[in-house]
Amino acid sequence: MLNWHDDPVPEVLFYARAYWRAAKTLAEHMPLDCGPQSDFDASPVIFLYRHAAELYMKGLILGPGKKLLPDPPNEKEVCKDHSIRRLLPTLREVLIALDWTVDSDFGGFKSINDIEAALKDLDELDPVSFAFRYPITKDMRSSVPNQFQFSAAAFCKEMDAVCEAFECVRTGLYHKWGYMPQSGLIDDREFL
Repeated sequence: MLNWHDDPVPEVLFYARAYWRAAKTLAEHMPLDCGPQSDFDASPVIFLYRHAAELYMKGLILGPGKKLLPDPPNEKEVCKDHSIRRLLPTLREVLIALDWTVDSDFGGFKSINDIEAALKDLDELDPVSFAFRYPITKDMRSSVPNQFQFSAAAFCKEMDAVCEAFECVRTGLYHKWGYMPQSGLIDDREFL
């Protein structure tokens, strides 16, 4: 059952976690960086990680994080496109207001700046969430540069660290406000 809150905003973080889970599952069961045919297999994995990161950012800003912002965010503005870079300043405000620090080593991230740098790299790689969904743009050009190369396995490892950090922020925000949504769908212990 979906939309059981009768309000889509609380479910954004559940969707984020579901996309992260799907990305992790595919990444663990697909041969990434193994040759020409597997190169195409990386596209759905990369798309799912990117979508998870975007949804985590939007969910943290519109959900429990909005209570920490001096001015409530405009929901339509937050959701108007797929830009990750545009969401970074507001997400930073939420993290600073939460007094959040990286207590453990999330895949090499030691600060908010490190996570921001990874998200800026992701946004540069795919600024409008199009590059890994389609091989061509609407104006019939390639969605990635000619002979575009990167390590899908390294990307997945970095995005797991980003999503793990976001999941810890989500949990921290819910605990800060004294409640944890009970979905009955996901057991935190099983996932992290």
